[in-house]
Amino acid sequence: MDSPAYSAEFHAAVRGNASHRTEIRDILAAAFAEDPIMLWLLAKAKNSLAARRLLFERGVRTTARHGVAEMTGGGEAAAMWAPPGFVKTEGVRGILDETLGLWSSWRALRGGLAQAGRFYQEMLRGRPGVPHWYLAALGTRPEARRRGAASALLAKQLGECDAQGLPAYLESSNAANLPLYQRHGFEVLQRVSFEGSPPIWLMLRPAR
Repeated sequence: MDSPAYSAEFHAAVRGNASHRTEIRDILAAAFAEDPIMLWLLAKAKNSLAARRLLFERGVRTTARHGVAEMTGGGEAAAMWAPPGFVKTEGVRGILDETLGLWSSWRALRGGLAQAGRFYQEMLRGRPGVPHWYLAALGTRPEARRRGAASALLAKQLGECDAQGLPAYLESSNAANLPLYQRHGFEVLQRVSFEGSPPIWLMLRPAR
């Protein structure tokens, strides 16, 4: 059961609130330290904390501007959501410009830009063909796990999805997280792998 401590207090990373954006970036960078896909994508950079921060920096800025980037009040967990219709499909250059930033991507991936771009394009093919909210990232600091923080953030935005009558979609790169998403109504559409990557589970929560 979720802890009531996380039921109401949230900080939204709004445009101009640099301190919240930085903290959200750092929460996600810490949360994804052992993520299988992160280990694979950042292999040349040895999956360093600095590399993960670079990757999340632009993502947090973009979702804060166009969608939702938020954290629990105590900074235990953070989430990034892209709104319906926002996903870019005009090729690797556009993807990197919007989600990561070319310079940040190059420094983080250490020569793996082409692979990352192909990987992103492959993930786009699995997304629903109807308007939906996309959960780009959800993570909890390692020392704060199993206290309901991520679950509370997830429930908050899913309530907005329900209010709008829209489905929610995500790509889970860690099998250990599947039960959390399934408790919140997500269903596995398929399990995929790309160019030797670890498996990824494509999940959809139908509109309610």
